[in-house]
Amino acid sequence: MRGRPTHKRLTRVGRQRSIFKGDFMSGAHRHVARFSKLRIELEARFTQEMQPMPTAVDLFKRVHLFNGLSEAELHEVAAICREIKKGAGEKIIEQNTTGSEMYIVAEGSAEVYIQGLDDARTLVVLGKGQVIGEMALIDQGYRSASVRATREGARLYLIESSDFYRLCQQNNHIGYVAMRNLAVDLSFKLRHRNLTTF
Repeated sequence: MRGRPTHKRLTRVGRQRSIFKGDFMSGAHRHVARFSKLRIELEARFTQEMQPMPTAVDLFKRVHLFNGLSEAELHEVAAICREIKKGAGEKIIEQNTTGSEMYIVAEGSAEVYIQGLDDARTLVVLGKGQVIGEMALIDQGYRSASVRATREGARLYLIESSDFYRLCQQNNHIGYVAMRNLAVDLSFKLRHRNLTTF
């Protein structure tokens, strides 16, 4: 016959059970913490993906060239746009070449520079909502400067002048507003240039 369990043996068994229970609870807590962290990350990613991306119309509301157009007219302009992406240092416009399109920076930035014989001189860096090559709406003359995406790259909306002319024929108000804003911008630049020459 087996003897009755002694107090010493019961104590040892109880300690082993406590250790096992502690290990089990510790492991369970780790799994719960890991699961909670994963759930939070997935929820954050899902929330981010579900947020609507800014549309061309949202961007055009802050573009000076389109200042004064209604939301419906901005939708008409957005309909003739084509989205393009440029990597770091990639050319958008080449100096001394002709072009028939203009660009609007949607994300990132673009460097406007003049290429000399030995080096290039940066004139300005254009960011979100700013326009590149808008003179193409007036003529298809030679570009006065080159433009390239900065190190962060750039996402742009491209508008062909022929598509814009066609839109202006369909909606004269769009053409009037755009040309008025373009004239105001050119006037400001000419005045600023004249002031800097004195």
